[in-house]
Amino acid sequence: MELGRLAWHLSDFPSWFRDTLNKDVLTFTDADGGKMMGAWKDKTHEQMLARFDGDLPEARAGLAATSDDAMARHWKFEWNGQAMIDEPRLDVYASG
Repeated sequence: MELGRLAWHLSDFPSWFRDTLNKDVLTFTDADGGKMMGAWKDKTHEQMLARFDGDLPEARAGLAATSDDAMARHWKFEWNGQAMIDEPRLDVYASG
């Protein structure tokens, strides 16, 4: 993986956490993947940090407000209708 792509992926972690708290299923298709694959190109270091820093407060607040019961409920990540992840939210966080 190119370093810029990896940095863009890491800058997405807070929004990923937010989505695992707010949605029971996160669904993507090949078309979505195609759009995401090049999203990092032409992004500056500052833009990547701003993306991370901008989403972090909401992710932290959401995590702090989420009950243990909600963290124990299963969350799914689907790609083209196939479950790639189907685990309790807590396990998703621990392995993310």
